[in-house]
Amino acid sequence: MNSCRRSCLCLLAIWSWLGAQDAPRRITVLSYNIHHGEGTDGRVDLERIAGVIRAQSPDLVALQEVDRGARRTGGVNQAQGLACLLGMDHLFGRTIDYEGGMYGNAVLTRLPVKGFVNRALPFTAGREPRGVLQVEVYTGPTESGHFLFRVFATHLDITEADRLKAVEALSNWVAEDPDVPTLLLGDLNALPGSAPLSGLVSSGWHIAGRPGAYSTFPAREPQRQIDYILFRPAHRWRVLEVWVPEEAVASDHRPIAARLELLPPEDGRWQDQAPPFSSSSRTTASERAARLCGSCGGIQTQAPAWASRRSSPSLSSTQPWSTWTTAAVEAVCSESSSPGAKPNSTTFSRSSL
Repeated sequence: MNSCRRSCLCLLAIWSWLGAQDAPRRITVLSYNIHHGEGTDGRVDLERIAGVIRAQSPDLVALQEVDRGARRTGGVNQAQGLACLLGMDHLFGRTIDYEGGMYGNAVLTRLPVKGFVNRALPFTAGREPRGVLQVEVYTGPTESGHFLFRVFATHLDITEADRLKAVEALSNWVAEDPDVPTLLLGDLNALPGSAPLSGLVSSGWHIAGRPGAYSTFPAREPQRQIDYILFRPAHRWRVLEVWVPEEAVASDHRPIAARLELLPPEDGRWQDQAPPFSSSSRTTASERAARLCGSCGGIQTQAPAWASRRSSPSLSSTQPWSTWTTAAVEAVCSESSSPGAKPNSTTFSRSSL
């Protein structure tokens, strides 16, 4: 009898494991232009930004207009501060040097990261350099393991010519590994139906939610959608829900969020499976923050009173930097700077949304 019971339990376990291999992986993602933490009330407040993000319970967040060590925000490492407040890991992708520090895109994640690359987008001389933070992410701790997808986090220029250059570059990078399930998150500075969005759709991207139904800018009274979540290929993703949180003050943009399912490939075999996490290795967000950075002890998340609240009319910028890669994820409380070649400098006038 005991032998029969053991055999049945073993068969049930195998059946459960096989079923888990074919099960969709559910994830929640969010894109947010945080305007270096400055709200429509002129106050820089990262804790307020963190509260907006926390309320959506995302697994992965793409951030735009993030300061790191800039004088206007008191030298704060904003990606690090938000990661500590939220109990997440962070990656930072520099696009320009700014006021003694850096400025660019960031990704916050609760999911395991395999690797990342910070890529320079082509741009017109004299315009603001733009970049894409490309991250390979596993779907997170499950009893059957982690499964890989790819994220492009970006902030495109306000000129259509440079946005079209960016669309071409994105198409080329996707073509390097076209079968990998991929998300594009960011402030694209483009309206639904515009040439850049049409170019993305014609090259195989799909917009999460009905285009134009999710206005994100300006935050106080949103009138147009310029922030997006896109996915590809279509047969690997299911969109469950898309929403724009009702937040009118924390930034000049509202965030956009989506709940998605990553579906198994047509042959039923997940690719690039990593060893599974045991249930004992899982931690809550607060436990993770405490373990990684002592509950953010010593991490300054607010700009001091003397910090400038407004951008300078012009600033020292960078030419495209050399593309760099690393498989190691910057620890939440690491004080090390992002790797990369030192760029030359130029001057331009910032006019981004």
